[in-house]
Amino acid sequence: MNRTLALSLTLAILLAHMLAIHKGMTGSFAPPNDEAHVTFRVARNLLETGSLAWNQGGRPVESFPSFLWVALAAIGTRFELGVTTFCQTLGTLSALITVLVLARFSPGRLAGVIAPLLFVVSGGIAAAAASGAETATFGLWIVWSFLAYERKSKRSLIVALCLCVATREEGVAFAAMLFALELTGMLRQSEEPRIGMLRCFAPVAALTLLMALLRHQLFGSWISPFTHAWESSSSERWLDGGRYLADFVRGSSWTILLVFPLYYFARGGLTGVGKRALCLSLGYCALVAGQGGGHGPMFQPLVPMIALLLIAIQESMTHALDSRRRLWPQLTWVLFLLALTGSALVSKYPGDLGLLPLEGLHRIWLQKSDATRLSYADPLGRLGVIEEIDATERLRSLGNFMREDGDFDAQGSVLTPWPGATGYLSRLRVMDALGRATLLPGQSVPQPWSGIPRSDVLALIAQAPDYIVPQMTWNDWREIPPTLLEIAEDWLARIDSVPVNPARTTAMREALRAFELITVPVPYGNPQQRTTTRPFHLLRRRALGVSPKLEVEVKGRHFTVNVRHSSHEQLVDLRVLLIDSSARSWCVLPTGGVREFATGMMRTSILLFKTGDRTIELAAGDFPDDLDVVEVRAVLRNPLARAEHPFALAGEQVTVRVER
Repeated sequence: MNRTLALSLTLAILLAHMLAIHKGMTGSFAPPNDEAHVTFRVARNLLETGSLAWNQGGRPVESFPSFLWVALAAIGTRFELGVTTFCQTLGTLSALITVLVLARFSPGRLAGVIAPLLFVVSGGIAAAAASGAETATFGLWIVWSFLAYERKSKRSLIVALCLCVATREEGVAFAAMLFALELTGMLRQSEEPRIGMLRCFAPVAALTLLMALLRHQLFGSWISPFTHAWESSSSERWLDGGRYLADFVRGSSWTILLVFPLYYFARGGLTGVGKRALCLSLGYCALVAGQGGGHGPMFQPLVPMIALLLIAIQESMTHALDSRRRLWPQLTWVLFLLALTGSALVSKYPGDLGLLPLEGLHRIWLQKSDATRLSYADPLGRLGVIEEIDATERLRSLGNFMREDGDFDAQGSVLTPWPGATGYLSRLRVMDALGRATLLPGQSVPQPWSGIPRSDVLALIAQAPDYIVPQMTWNDWREIPPTLLEIAEDWLARIDSVPVNPARTTAMREALRAFELITVPVPYGNPQQRTTTRPFHLLRRRALGVSPKLEVEVKGRHFTVNVRHSSHEQLVDLRVLLIDSSARSWCVLPTGGVREFATGMMRTSILLFKTGDRTIELAAGDFPDDLDVVEVRAVLRNPLARAEHPFALAGEQVTVRVER
């Protein structure tokens, strides 16, 4: 096959791969991931207020992972290019250009398309290209830097490394690793003096110092959240990072080809380019492991180093294909085809393969060894992409709902572990429960977006936020509200930085009693069409005093239940109980009949609107002729709430005595 044609096909495969896996709930191209919206919000605030503060009017902190990406998002916002589409386009172009850069490492033979082909079938690359974040672009700068380094192109090396440093703080670490290779002459043979290449790192060091000065001027800190996190590194974090790397090897499929560079490296037969690429990629893996791993579909924290690892694989596979051993080239191509097939399966939705019943094994393969994030199962492969897209679309819908409903006070506060899309679209004052976009109590530097951060949840709740987003789980089309104990245990297990113990659980439950659970109707699918909604649960501070108020009127043997509501839209069920002279309770059914000791509702899924000074009639009925009613009780509950617990109720119970 012609090499140019092969490269054209790889570019087409990458585009098709990206479009195939990044689909939303309606089947259209999905929006950027939740964390990408953090940059969008900061960029918008920069244009509107001239400040990099996450909350307008608040203290500026380094809420974002990339200076360069904020600048690019600001350009997209300023010129009304559609910042989400603009950033996704930049990511896609970066991934496509990376393919061309990879092809330049071995331009003289067809085997030089091994790395580009493995690159485009990698699900992590396709997911990063469409994520709206800076990941794919950062990966481009890294592979460009390495190409310039190998070609001894000094100007290109300076530009590429400066872009690495400006894009993400990990770029400083990568530049340091490359500097260490050049300084020691590790695995490199050259007759030219090395001092010429060493000078290329001087502008990079100057830019790093300049960014530290800028960071101190803007945020009052000399070091980034990424660097600051290393001060608290622990063995547990490294253990988590090791498990993360093991999941990467198991869940990427093409990693079976690592046997080639590792084998030739051990034998001393790996080329200099392959050795340096392998060392840099392993160093980057150690960087991610030291942060405790990471999150995001298809191992997004490791995506920037995938191209380097593929270069090492290509170099070693080329050596294997040139081997004089008869079976070695055939075995190389067999493993290569297995890697391609496995990568396709990773990006495929789990299912049977023709007549082979492999769906169960496929799902087992894609299970993560340890799910650590709240409301995420974090499966591997395509399922992880679907979960991330689904979560982002829910959070975007919640943000749109909060913005469109004017009863959410712009001066109020929302506490959430997922601040991106909700904060960007709602424009409310949002507090990050994990301390990345906003500062945690008692801290001066936010936590990094890498790794799995934790925080003191009791200290967060003590700040008395007006609303809390406790979870994102949707069970098909019908959502069962969580109980107080379930929320307390989930937050303590997934977010809290203090080891779980009975006293901590009790304290968390008591802190949550200051809140009430509410169900709001969030638009589903197209935000422009509110014909379809799904329930979303929030915690609202009781001290706000905006709970719906019931009023029960009894005239003779007729009763009427009215409601007064002064806040945003809310979904509720209505339960009406009749108490007879024998102290027995009778539940009023939707038909008007009654049933003893029943837990049914008189009306379900009532959508409450703001009533102003008026009251709205919810239900009315007559007492049964054979029932001596002495008391009427009415209460609003969250739809589908189970049993009796504090978060089952959506307001206080109203009791009215029947006059004789």
